[in-house]
Amino acid sequence: MGQAKDFSRPGVRLSAGQSRGRSHRLADARFGNGIIYLASDCELSVYLHRYFQPETVHIATQVDCEPLESQRLAREMNVSHPRDRAGKMWTISTDLVVTSERDEKTIKGAVNVKHFLFDTSERRFRALCTVERAYYRQQGATWSLCLSRGLNTAWARNLLWLYPLADEYYRRGFTDAETIAHAILLRGLRRFSHLNTMMEACFHITKESGLRPGAVVRAYRSLLATRHIWTDMNVQDLMAASPSAIRVLQKPVGRAIENRRE
Repeated sequence: MGQAKDFSRPGVRLSAGQSRGRSHRLADARFGNGIIYLASDCELSVYLHRYFQPETVHIATQVDCEPLESQRLAREMNVSHPRDRAGKMWTISTDLVVTSERDEKTIKGAVNVKHFLFDTSERRFRALCTVERAYYRQQGATWSLCLSRGLNTAWARNLLWLYPLADEYYRRGFTDAETIAHAILLRGLRRFSHLNTMMEACFHITKESGLRPGAVVRAYRSLLATRHIWTDMNVQDLMAASPSAIRVLQKPVGRAIENRRE
């Protein structure tokens, strides 16, 4: 097999067709994509899940397969290539292409996202998946179908709450004031670990430290967003998480960081 093609480079997205339901445009400083387009809540939830995985180093969205190549593969496999209602060949657009690093190996994976109630047995859809899977596998990438519940899960809503702070961090890093607030929060977590919720802990830390209202909650949110601390994302509300369940993964550094452009 030849050298795997880099599908995840910034700017590889060519076009995105119309989609049903709510679509999303997000700023993306971490991967250098500028603004990314996600065609549904389902795509958004899968994007968020992969974004916060520590092994993820890049995500590209709405990546178009090269039409001539996908058509060639369809002919070779004797599979009907997707067409529009007018009968014109349709460009296959892959929802996500995720680049990960595991055990010092770089792995690229294409992901087709559908709602969990979508009928995956439909003939035309199965033909599309057959062509799309072959397209990526011949390039040395994996392919998978992901069935999603969209934002109808606590973890997806929690990650969406964290995402703006993560993007802000990759744009400018932490300020000195934020670093001070982080240190106060981490000390307070040890002091108030006996309390029931992070809402209570943030209240007492704010009262004891004299920080302006909201600063401690923002510190909590930003440290989660950058995975300096972590907790169970399946709780209904991250402010209702138990302080004793917060794990410190790494200590924050008060300096700007370079945007990652893989």
